[in-house]
Amino acid sequence: MISDNNINKYRDELQNKGIQPSFHRLKIYEYLKSVKNHPTADEVHRELTSQIPTLSKTTVYNTLNLLVENSLIFAITIDNGEVHFDGDIKPHGHFKCLKCGKIYDIFIDEGEMNFGLKISHEITEIQIYMKGYCEDCKKSP
Repeated sequence: MISDNNINKYRDELQNKGIQPSFHRLKIYEYLKSVKNHPTADEVHRELTSQIPTLSKTTVYNTLNLLVENSLIFAITIDNGEVHFDGDIKPHGHFKCLKCGKIYDIFIDEGEMNFGLKISHEITEIQIYMKGYCEDCKKSP
């Protein structure tokens, strides 16, 4: 169930964006804010149906799209065709292991987010993706 500590905070965040905070939306949002594994929509659905048997895939997909459109979560498209979701909206990049498939957060000093570029544009989002082999996989054959 939704924790008492977060329910009011998440309800306020949704309402501040003009989103009706239904139980399903709150539960999906809470889940994404609490995990670091960058799940796909199907993984979100699979995880939450054990707690909410009436949760449909359509509700999950629609809610995820609504949360992305309102900048409450990020959609990560590190690979073609597969979208992962991230509840951490602070500036950071992502690393995907080519062997195990896990996606890890990479934190970059916010003062260096312009990468030495002198531009006058307003940057609203930065997507940094790296691929390679994680520490565990590069050790194993």
